[in-house]
Amino acid sequence: MSSNSFQLSIGQRTDGRLFLNLFIGGKRFRYSSGECIQEKIYPNKCLTSDERWQKASLLRAKMHIALENGWSPVRTNAVARTFGDTLEQKAQERLQLPYSYQYLRDVRCLMHKWNRYPDRKELGVLPLEEIERDDVLSFIKWCTNSVTGQRNNKAVLSSLLLDSLKACGNDSVFRDLKLRKPAQSLHKPYKDVPGILEEILEYDPKLHLCCLLAFGCLLRPHREIRLLTWDDFTEDLSFVSLSGKRNKGKRNRIVPVSPIIQEVLRRLKPLSASTGVNVFSSKKEPYNRDYFKTLWGRFKKQSKLLELDQTLYSFRHSGAIQVYEKTGSLTKLQQVMGHSSLQVSLTYLRGLEVKQLDAEDMPEL
Repeated sequence: MSSNSFQLSIGQRTDGRLFLNLFIGGKRFRYSSGECIQEKIYPNKCLTSDERWQKASLLRAKMHIALENGWSPVRTNAVARTFGDTLEQKAQERLQLPYSYQYLRDVRCLMHKWNRYPDRKELGVLPLEEIERDDVLSFIKWCTNSVTGQRNNKAVLSSLLLDSLKACGNDSVFRDLKLRKPAQSLHKPYKDVPGILEEILEYDPKLHLCCLLAFGCLLRPHREIRLLTWDDFTEDLSFVSLSGKRNKGKRNRIVPVSPIIQEVLRRLKPLSASTGVNVFSSKKEPYNRDYFKTLWGRFKKQSKLLELDQTLYSFRHSGAIQVYEKTGSLTKLQQVMGHSSLQVSLTYLRGLEVKQLDAEDMPEL
Protein backbone atom coordinates (compact mmCIF):
# COMPACT_ATOMS: atom_id res chain seq x y z
CA MET A 1 0.00 0.00 0.00
CA SER A 2 1.52 3.34 -0.99
CA SER A 3 1.28 6.46 1.12
CA ASN A 4 -0.78 8.12 -1.65
CA SER A 5 -3.68 5.68 -1.18
CA PHE A 6 -4.76 7.01 2.19
CA GLN A 7 -5.13 10.28 4.09
CA LEU A 8 -4.39 10.46 7.81
CA SER A 9 -4.98 13.51 10.00
CA ILE A 10 -5.68 14.50 13.62
CA GLY A 11 -9.16 15.78 14.44
CA GLN A 12 -10.67 17.30 17.58
CA ARG A 13 -14.19 16.93 18.93
CA THR A 14 -16.19 19.67 20.58
CA ASP A 15 -15.35 18.28 24.03
CA GLY A 16 -11.60 18.55 23.33
CA ARG A 17 -11.01 14.84 22.68
CA LEU A 18 -8.62 14.01 19.83
CA PHE A 19 -8.92 11.30 17.21
CA LEU A 20 -7.24 10.12 14.03
CA ASN A 21 -9.21 10.65 10.85
CA LEU A 22 -8.34 8.02 8.25
CA PHE A 23 -9.74 8.08 4.68
CA ILE A 24 -9.01 4.94 2.67
CA GLY A 25 -10.79 3.27 -0.21
CA GLY A 26 -13.55 5.87 -0.15
CA LYS A 27 -14.36 5.15 3.51
CA ARG A 28 -13.65 7.08 6.68
CA PHE A 29 -12.36 5.52 9.88
CA ARG A 30 -11.84 7.25 13.23
CA TYR A 31 -9.58 6.06 16.05
CA SER A 32 -8.98 7.59 19.47
CA SER A 33 -6.40 5.05 20.64
CA GLY A 34 -3.73 2.69 19.29
CA GLU A 35 -5.63 -0.50 20.18
CA CYS A 36 -6.35 -1.24 16.51
CA ILE A 37 -2.63 -1.50 15.70
CA GLN A 38 -1.67 -3.12 19.03
CA GLU A 39 -0.15 0.08 20.39
CA LYS A 40 -0.93 1.24 23.93
CA ILE A 41 -1.32 4.90 23.02
CA TYR A 42 -4.25 6.80 24.59
CA PRO A 43 -4.06 10.53 23.81
CA ASN A 44 -7.29 11.37 25.65
CA LYS A 45 -6.04 9.98 28.94
CA CYS A 46 -3.45 12.78 29.11
CA LEU A 47 -4.26 15.65 31.48
CA THR A 48 -3.08 18.63 29.42
CA SER A 49 -3.85 19.68 25.86
CA ASP A 50 -0.16 19.70 24.89
CA GLU A 51 0.30 16.14 26.11
CA ARG A 52 -2.80 15.00 24.23
CA TRP A 53 -1.54 16.50 20.98
CA GLN A 54 1.91 14.93 21.47
CA LYS A 55 0.36 11.51 22.00
CA ALA A 56 -1.99 12.01 19.03
CA SER A 57 0.99 12.92 16.82
CA LEU A 58 2.81 9.79 18.01
CA LEU A 59 -0.28 7.70 17.26
CA ARG A 60 -0.50 9.24 13.78
CA ALA A 61 3.14 8.35 13.09
CA LYS A 62 2.68 4.77 14.35
CA MET A 63 -0.47 4.28 12.28
CA HIS A 64 1.24 5.73 9.20
CA ILE A 65 4.00 3.11 9.57
CA ALA A 66 1.44 0.35 10.10
CA LEU A 67 -0.42 1.39 6.94
CA GLU A 68 2.82 1.46 4.94
CA ASN A 69 3.60 -2.03 6.22
CA GLY A 70 0.31 -3.44 5.00
CA TRP A 71 -2.08 -2.99 7.92
CA SER A 72 -5.62 -2.31 6.75
CA PRO A 73 -8.58 -1.05 8.76
CA VAL A 74 -10.87 -2.96 6.42
CA ARG A 75 -9.81 -6.27 7.99
CA THR A 76 -10.28 -5.05 11.58
CA ASN A 77 -13.51 -3.26 10.72
CA ALA A 78 -15.28 -6.61 10.40
CA VAL A 79 -14.90 -7.10 14.14
CA ALA A 80 -15.10 -3.44 15.14
CA ARG A 81 -17.13 -2.94 18.29
CA THR A 82 -20.14 -0.79 17.54
CA PHE A 83 -22.44 0.70 20.15
CA GLY A 84 -25.39 -1.48 19.17
CA ASP A 85 -23.51 -4.78 18.90
CA THR A 86 -21.72 -4.23 22.21
CA LEU A 87 -24.89 -3.21 24.03
CA GLU A 88 -26.83 -6.22 22.80
CA GLN A 89 -23.99 -8.66 23.48
CA LYS A 90 -23.36 -7.38 27.01
CA ALA A 91 -27.08 -7.38 27.81
CA GLN A 92 -27.43 -11.01 26.69
CA GLU A 93 -24.42 -11.99 28.80
CA ARG A 94 -25.83 -10.30 31.91
CA LEU A 95 -29.24 -11.88 31.49
CA GLN A 96 -27.65 -15.33 31.71
CA LEU A 97 -25.97 -14.58 35.04
CA PRO A 98 -27.45 -14.66 38.59
CA TYR A 99 -27.75 -10.91 39.15
CA SER A 100 -30.52 -9.45 41.29
CA TYR A 101 -34.11 -9.53 40.04
CA GLN A 102 -34.20 -5.71 40.03
CA TYR A 103 -31.03 -5.36 37.91
CA LEU A 104 -32.09 -8.00 35.38
CA ARG A 105 -35.51 -6.37 35.10
CA ASP A 106 -33.83 -3.01 34.44
CA VAL A 107 -31.61 -4.56 31.74
CA ARG A 108 -34.65 -6.10 30.00
CA CYS A 109 -36.55 -2.81 30.20
CA LEU A 110 -33.58 -0.88 28.77
CA MET A 111 -33.20 -3.30 25.84
CA HIS A 112 -36.94 -3.08 25.15
CA LYS A 113 -36.53 0.69 24.89
CA TRP A 114 -33.43 0.30 22.73
CA ASN A 115 -35.32 -1.84 20.22
CA ARG A 116 -37.91 0.95 19.85
CA TYR A 117 -35.48 3.90 19.81
CA PRO A 118 -36.09 5.99 16.62
CA ASP A 119 -32.38 6.75 16.12
CA ARG A 120 -31.30 3.17 16.85
CA LYS A 121 -29.90 2.55 13.36
CA GLU A 122 -27.73 5.68 13.41
CA LEU A 123 -26.46 5.26 16.97
CA GLY A 124 -26.14 1.48 16.77
CA VAL A 125 -23.54 1.47 13.95
CA LEU A 126 -21.22 4.02 15.56
CA PRO A 127 -17.88 2.55 16.74
CA LEU A 128 -17.44 2.80 20.49
CA GLU A 129 -14.50 5.18 20.13
CA GLU A 130 -16.76 7.63 18.26
CA ILE A 131 -19.57 7.63 20.81
CA GLU A 132 -20.06 11.02 22.43
CA ARG A 133 -21.84 12.04 25.60
CA ASP A 134 -24.74 13.65 23.73
CA ASP A 135 -25.40 10.40 21.80
CA VAL A 136 -25.99 8.52 25.04
CA LEU A 137 -27.84 11.42 26.65
CA SER A 138 -30.34 11.59 23.78
CA PHE A 139 -31.17 7.89 24.20
CA ILE A 140 -31.50 8.16 27.98
CA LYS A 141 -33.83 11.17 27.73
CA TRP A 142 -35.93 9.49 25.06
CA CYS A 143 -36.49 6.48 27.34
CA THR A 144 -38.16 8.49 30.12
CA ASN A 145 -38.82 12.00 31.40
CA SER A 146 -38.41 10.83 34.99
CA VAL A 147 -35.24 12.15 36.62
CA THR A 148 -34.94 8.98 38.70
CA GLY A 149 -35.55 6.82 35.63
CA GLN A 150 -32.89 8.66 33.63
CA ARG A 151 -30.32 8.19 36.38
CA ASN A 152 -31.21 4.51 36.63
CA ASN A 153 -30.86 4.04 32.87
CA LYS A 154 -27.48 5.75 32.96
CA ALA A 155 -26.33 3.36 35.68
CA VAL A 156 -27.51 0.29 33.73
CA LEU A 157 -25.94 1.51 30.48
CA SER A 158 -22.69 2.25 32.27
CA SER A 159 -22.62 -1.22 33.83
CA LEU A 160 -22.98 -2.76 30.35
CA LEU A 161 -20.65 -0.55 28.32
CA LEU A 162 -18.02 0.99 30.58
CA ASP A 163 -15.42 -1.78 30.28
CA SER A 164 -15.67 -1.77 26.48
CA LEU A 165 -15.43 2.03 26.37
CA LYS A 166 -12.35 1.92 28.58
CA ALA A 167 -10.75 -0.58 26.22
CA CYS A 168 -11.00 1.91 23.36
CA GLY A 169 -9.99 4.92 25.45
CA ASN A 170 -13.44 6.52 25.47
CA ASP A 171 -14.43 5.97 29.11
CA SER A 172 -15.20 9.65 29.74
CA VAL A 173 -18.62 9.31 28.08
CA PHE A 174 -20.45 8.45 31.30
CA ARG A 175 -18.19 10.52 33.53
CA ASP A 176 -19.07 13.65 31.53
CA LEU A 177 -22.77 12.80 31.37
CA LYS A 178 -24.38 14.83 34.13
CA LEU A 179 -28.05 14.39 35.02
CA ARG A 180 -30.31 16.33 37.37
CA LYS A 181 -30.67 15.00 40.88
CA PRO A 182 -34.21 13.90 41.80
CA ALA A 183 -36.08 15.88 44.39
CA GLN A 184 -36.05 14.15 47.75
CA SER A 185 -39.34 12.38 48.40
CA LEU A 186 -40.82 12.28 51.88
CA HIS A 187 -42.97 9.41 53.09
CA LYS A 188 -45.21 11.41 55.39
CA PRO A 189 -45.52 9.80 58.85
CA TYR A 190 -48.92 8.87 60.30
CA LYS A 191 -50.36 10.89 63.18
CA ASP A 192 -53.15 8.41 63.96
CA VAL A 193 -51.55 4.99 63.47
CA PRO A 194 -54.32 2.99 65.24
CA GLY A 195 -56.98 4.73 63.15
CA ILE A 196 -55.40 3.99 59.78
CA LEU A 197 -54.57 0.43 60.85
CA GLU A 198 -58.22 -0.16 61.76
CA GLU A 199 -59.29 1.03 58.31
CA ILE A 200 -56.72 -1.29 56.68
CA LEU A 201 -57.88 -4.26 58.78
CA GLU A 202 -61.42 -3.82 57.46
CA TYR A 203 -60.03 -3.78 53.92
CA ASP A 204 -57.58 -6.72 54.04
CA PRO A 205 -56.14 -8.66 57.05
CA LYS A 206 -52.89 -9.55 55.24
CA LEU A 207 -52.21 -5.94 54.31
CA HIS A 208 -53.02 -5.05 57.93
CA LEU A 209 -50.37 -7.51 59.21
CA CYS A 210 -47.84 -6.13 56.73
CA CYS A 211 -48.44 -2.60 58.03
CA LEU A 212 -48.26 -3.80 61.65
CA LEU A 213 -44.87 -5.42 61.04
CA ALA A 214 -43.58 -2.36 59.18
CA PHE A 215 -44.58 -0.11 62.07
CA GLY A 216 -44.02 -2.35 65.08
CA CYS A 217 -40.92 -4.28 63.89
CA LEU A 218 -39.58 -1.73 61.39
CA LEU A 219 -39.29 -4.30 58.62
CA ARG A 220 -39.31 -3.39 54.94
CA PRO A 221 -42.62 -4.39 53.31
CA HIS A 222 -41.81 -5.64 49.84
CA ARG A 223 -38.85 -7.87 50.64
CA GLU A 224 -38.40 -8.54 54.34
CA ILE A 225 -42.08 -8.78 55.31
CA ARG A 226 -43.33 -10.45 52.12
CA LEU A 227 -40.71 -13.20 52.45
CA LEU A 228 -41.22 -13.91 56.16
CA THR A 229 -41.65 -17.54 57.17
CA TRP A 230 -42.81 -18.91 60.52
CA ASP A 231 -39.24 -20.15 61.03
CA ASP A 232 -38.07 -16.52 61.27
CA PHE A 233 -39.97 -16.13 64.55
CA THR A 234 -39.10 -17.66 67.89
CA GLU A 235 -41.46 -20.34 69.20
CA ASP A 236 -43.34 -17.85 71.38
CA LEU A 237 -43.38 -15.24 68.56
CA SER A 238 -41.60 -12.71 70.79
CA PHE A 239 -38.70 -12.09 68.37
CA VAL A 240 -38.13 -12.11 64.62
CA SER A 241 -34.64 -12.62 63.23
CA LEU A 242 -33.30 -11.99 59.73
CA SER A 243 -29.83 -12.83 58.44
CA GLY A 244 -27.74 -10.26 56.61
CA LYS A 245 -28.66 -11.91 53.31
CA ARG A 246 -32.31 -11.12 53.94
CA ASN A 247 -32.13 -7.35 54.36
CA LYS A 248 -30.84 -4.31 52.52
CA GLY A 249 -28.34 -3.28 55.21
CA LYS A 250 -26.60 -6.71 55.05
CA ARG A 251 -26.62 -6.88 58.86
CA ASN A 252 -28.15 -9.62 61.00
CA ARG A 253 -31.28 -8.32 62.72
CA ILE A 254 -33.09 -9.58 65.79
CA VAL A 255 -36.17 -7.46 66.48
CA PRO A 256 -38.64 -7.79 69.38
CA VAL A 257 -42.30 -8.34 68.49
CA SER A 258 -44.87 -6.45 70.54
CA PRO A 259 -47.69 -8.38 72.33
CA ILE A 260 -50.32 -6.88 70.01
CA ILE A 261 -48.52 -8.19 66.91
CA GLN A 262 -47.90 -11.53 68.63
CA GLU A 263 -51.63 -11.92 69.14
CA VAL A 264 -52.35 -11.24 65.45
CA LEU A 265 -49.67 -13.76 64.45
CA ARG A 266 -51.09 -16.45 66.77
CA ARG A 267 -54.48 -16.18 65.11
CA LEU A 268 -52.87 -16.74 61.70
CA LYS A 269 -50.26 -19.35 62.54
CA PRO A 270 -51.29 -22.91 61.62
CA LEU A 271 -51.18 -25.52 64.37
CA SER A 272 -48.37 -27.40 62.62
CA ALA A 273 -46.44 -25.19 60.22
CA SER A 274 -43.85 -27.14 58.24
CA THR A 275 -40.39 -25.71 57.65
CA GLY A 276 -40.20 -22.74 55.30
CA VAL A 277 -43.91 -21.93 55.15
CA ASN A 278 -44.54 -18.32 54.25
CA VAL A 279 -46.53 -16.27 56.78
CA PHE A 280 -48.82 -14.71 54.16
CA SER A 281 -49.23 -17.31 51.41
CA SER A 282 -49.29 -20.32 53.80
CA LYS A 283 -47.11 -22.09 51.24
CA LYS A 284 -43.38 -22.42 50.73
CA GLU A 285 -43.60 -20.01 47.80
CA PRO A 286 -44.17 -16.36 48.76
CA TYR A 287 -46.53 -14.05 46.95
CA ASN A 288 -45.15 -12.21 43.92
CA ARG A 289 -43.00 -9.10 44.34
CA ASP A 290 -45.85 -6.69 43.61
CA TYR A 291 -48.36 -8.32 45.96
CA PHE A 292 -48.40 -5.64 48.67
CA LYS A 293 -47.84 -2.86 46.14
CA THR A 294 -51.00 -3.92 44.33
CA LEU A 295 -52.99 -4.29 47.54
CA TRP A 296 -51.87 -0.87 48.73
CA GLY A 297 -52.77 0.77 45.43
CA ARG A 298 -56.31 -0.60 45.66
CA PHE A 299 -56.68 0.37 49.31
CA LYS A 300 -55.44 3.90 48.62
CA LYS A 301 -58.22 4.49 46.11
CA GLN A 302 -60.97 3.82 48.66
CA SER A 303 -59.34 5.07 51.87
CA LYS A 304 -60.91 8.02 53.68
CA LEU A 305 -58.01 8.59 56.09
CA LEU A 306 -54.88 8.54 53.92
CA GLU A 307 -53.20 11.90 53.36
CA LEU A 308 -50.98 13.04 50.50
CA ASP A 309 -47.47 11.44 50.55
CA GLN A 310 -48.51 8.76 53.06
CA THR A 311 -47.40 5.36 51.76
CA LEU A 312 -46.89 1.78 52.86
CA TYR A 313 -43.35 2.75 53.87
CA SER A 314 -44.76 5.52 56.06
CA PHE A 315 -45.50 2.89 58.72
CA ARG A 316 -41.81 2.00 58.97
CA HIS A 317 -40.90 5.69 59.08
CA SER A 318 -43.51 6.41 61.76
CA GLY A 319 -42.10 3.57 63.85
CA ALA A 320 -38.55 4.85 63.38
CA ILE A 321 -39.52 8.30 64.63
CA GLN A 322 -41.08 6.82 67.75
CA VAL A 323 -37.99 4.68 68.46
CA TYR A 324 -35.68 7.68 68.17
CA GLU A 325 -37.92 9.97 70.23
CA LYS A 326 -38.28 7.35 72.98
CA THR A 327 -34.61 6.32 73.16
CA GLY A 328 -32.71 9.30 71.77
CA SER A 329 -30.17 6.70 70.58
CA LEU A 330 -28.88 6.59 67.03
CA THR A 331 -27.18 3.27 67.77
CA LYS A 332 -30.44 1.62 68.80
CA LEU A 333 -32.18 3.10 65.78
CA GLN A 334 -29.44 1.75 63.51
CA GLN A 335 -29.74 -1.73 65.02
CA VAL A 336 -33.51 -1.97 64.87
CA MET A 337 -33.71 -0.48 61.35
CA GLY A 338 -30.94 -2.70 60.01
CA HIS A 339 -28.94 0.23 58.63
CA SER A 340 -25.40 -0.49 57.48
CA SER A 341 -23.94 2.50 59.37
CA LEU A 342 -24.79 5.37 61.71
CA GLN A 343 -24.40 7.75 58.77
CA VAL A 344 -27.28 6.02 57.02
CA SER A 345 -29.41 6.45 60.15
CA LEU A 346 -28.53 10.15 60.33
CA THR A 347 -29.45 10.64 56.69
CA TYR A 348 -32.67 8.72 57.28
CA LEU A 349 -33.69 11.04 60.14
CA ARG A 350 -32.90 14.12 58.07
CA GLY A 351 -35.11 12.74 55.30
CA LEU A 352 -37.96 12.40 57.83
CA GLU A 353 -37.32 15.96 59.02
CA VAL A 354 -36.89 14.76 62.60
CA LYS A 355 -35.58 17.42 64.95
CA GLN A 356 -32.34 16.12 66.44
CA LEU A 357 -31.27 19.13 68.57
CA ASP A 358 -33.04 21.66 70.78
CA ALA A 359 -31.86 25.19 71.49
CA GLU A 360 -30.71 24.16 74.97
CA ASP A 361 -28.50 21.48 73.42
CA MET A 362 -26.36 24.09 71.70
CA PRO A 363 -23.13 25.58 73.21
CA GLU A 364 -23.54 28.67 75.35
CA LEU A 365 -21.19 31.62 75.88
